[in-house]
Amino acid sequence: MTKRRSQTTDTTNTEEKSDRIPRRVFLEGAAGLLVAAGIAASGLQSANATQKASKEAVSYQDSPNAGNSCSGCKFFDGTGACEVVEGDISANAWCSAWTAA
Repeated sequence: MTKRRSQTTDTTNTEEKSDRIPRRVFLEGAAGLLVAAGIAASGLQSANATQKASKEAVSYQDSPNAGNSCSGCKFFDGTGACEVVEGDISANAWCSAWTAA
């Protein structure tokens, strides 16, 4: 009587194999780490990509518009700078990014 290949049991290296991580588990873990790293990197990239608009792009003008001026805008920091518009900003100026504080 001959044994088929599927009926034979290979007992060599069974102790070695029990210490190994299954390939599927390893690949799933590695894929998860790559996805997490990609998400973290894209979050940092978008945070660094924030740029201020030029005065021309937001129709900056040195005078108030309908009583609204930079001094009443939530983006104006009170020291001549704006979170949205680049350059020196006058408290009496106005632009299309104006938003009530």
